[in-house]
Amino acid sequence: SVQKCTKAAIDPCLLRSVVAPDALCCAGKKPAVLLSNADSFGQPGSSGVRTGIMQGRRAVLLDLSGTVHVGSTLLPGAAPAIRRLRSQGWPFMFVSNTTKTSSMRLHRQLTEDLGLDIERERILTPLVSAKLLLESKGLCNPFLMLNDEAKEEFDGMTIDASSYDSVVLGLVPSMFCYEHLNVAFRLVKGGCPLIALHRGRYFATGPDELFLGPGAFAAALEYSAGAEAEVVGKPTRSFFELAAQQLGCAVEECYMVGDDVKDDIIESLKQAGLKGAVLVHTGKYREGDEALLPTLPEQLCTDAADVEAAVEIILEHEAAQR
Repeated sequence: SVQKCTKAAIDPCLLRSVVAPDALCCAGKKPAVLLSNADSFGQPGSSGVRTGIMQGRRAVLLDLSGTVHVGSTLLPGAAPAIRRLRSQGWPFMFVSNTTKTSSMRLHRQLTEDLGLDIERERILTPLVSAKLLLESKGLCNPFLMLNDEAKEEFDGMTIDASSYDSVVLGLVPSMFCYEHLNVAFRLVKGGCPLIALHRGRYFATGPDELFLGPGAFAAALEYSAGAEAEVVGKPTRSFFELAAQQLGCAVEECYMVGDDVKDDIIESLKQAGLKGAVLVHTGKYREGDEALLPTLPEQLCTDAADVEAAVEIILEHEAAQR
């Protein structure tokens, strides 16, 4: 049976609170620490991840699925783009809205299967930020609408079906049925916070293969339960702030590269206040998407054939401003 949640709903705070030293967690442990110092920050061979904000530091945030790879295929320009950023000493991070696999498995896919030379610390997903948020709020027993690989990110949490205290909604088609959605509905209606990993409308698994994203199911739960989900992935400012903090720069000094004209580009510029964004013609990009790009007086907003071309545009844009 589903019991009424006794936890207070999560207030709409920024994710920067989740890395506070005194943040709560389930077993009396400190929250996972994503931040580390790197003396050779930005140099080849270093993790490129550090604490502290350095005034004027610029960084590049790269989407993964549809930008760097599609499924098990590495996209053209991906490896050269990473080498180019390393050679120029630019901080960069991969910011993905994937909810299908843990950061550990994702890193293994990128390095072992696709051959990229990257560190796990460079990968930020909504699964990571969701766990940090749960820990900061003392929420220990989430109803995870995730597949088994994604649930690995929440190892260490006690999952007791008799006393769920929150709902975490990702992309798991096998759970998007009446039975499971109704469990989530009852919990949220009873006061449990609904944490949506993102509001993606659809995603691509191939050139002509689009599939419904989790945003529609988050909206359904919000509508029926009369609640508002807290979104922890792109394009929320809190998600980008967490990435920028790890790179040692302000979120306003970050450039985004992605294939989703709405969430990667338009909404990321609007909600997070990024310095710029470049739409790539790969992944879920569809002909004519570039026509939707706004003309912004103080932010770079343009398109490119692929991620390598996008990185060159950003580097040239920065060089022209110096």
